[in-house]
Amino acid sequence: MSKYESVAYFLINKTINIIITSSIVIMFLLGGYCFYMQERQLDQAGAGYLGYTLDELGAVGWIDIDHTNINHPIMQGKNNGEYLNKNPLGQFSLSGSIFLDASASSDFSDPYSVIYGHHMDKGKMFGALDAYKDFQYLKKHAKGHLKTRKKTLTVHIITCIEADGTDQNIFDGSSHQDTQAILHVIDANKKNGVMPFDRTKKIIALATCNDVTSTKRIIVFASID
Repeated sequence: MSKYESVAYFLINKTINIIITSSIVIMFLLGGYCFYMQERQLDQAGAGYLGYTLDELGAVGWIDIDHTNINHPIMQGKNNGEYLNKNPLGQFSLSGSIFLDASASSDFSDPYSVIYGHHMDKGKMFGALDAYKDFQYLKKHAKGHLKTRKKTLTVHIITCIEADGTDQNIFDGSSHQDTQAILHVIDANKKNGVMPFDRTKKIIALATCNDVTSTKRIIVFASID
C-alpha cells in the first residue's frame, strides 16, 4: 500500500468513526429529548391547565374527582377524533385531551353522557381509572365535581366495569336520551361492587382503553346532580 493510499485509508476510517460517534450522540440526545417531552406531556396531562378558565380553553367543562389525579378540562370536538392528539390549547400532544362525546349536549343536560380520555402512564389522564377496578378504592374516592359553563355538579362514582369498545349499550351516541340500557349494565355489575345511587339522576361514563392491543375499555359510571 502506497503512502497516499495509507493516508486515504486513515482519513476514511477516521471519517467513518466520526460519523458513527456523531450518530450515537445524536440518537442519545434525541432519546433524551423524547423522554423529556413525554415526561413534560405527562405533567401537563395532570393538573397542567389549572391556571386557565373554561372560556380561555374553549372547554365545555372541568372534572375533578377528590383525592385522585383526575382534575381536567373537558373538551368537545366536531368528532371524537379531534382531541385524540390535541391538547386543550390546540397543540399536538400524544396525551390528547379529556373530551366529551361529540354527539352529546355540551351542557351535560343529556340523561347519559360519555367522557373519553387516554390511558396514560403513572395514573395520568384516565390512566387513573385503573384504580377504580378495586371496589375498596372506589368507595374511598367516590365523590367529585363537574363544572359546566353554567353550574357546578356533584359527581357520585357508582361502579367500574370492563367492556368492549364496540358495546352499543355504552358507546352508542343515540343512547344519550335514555339511561335504561346503562342502568341494566350497572345492575349486571353488582358482583363487582355498586355504590348506592339515585336512579333518577343523570349518568356520565368516564371511559379509557384497557391497553393498546385490545378493544376492551375501562368505564367508570357516575351520577351527577
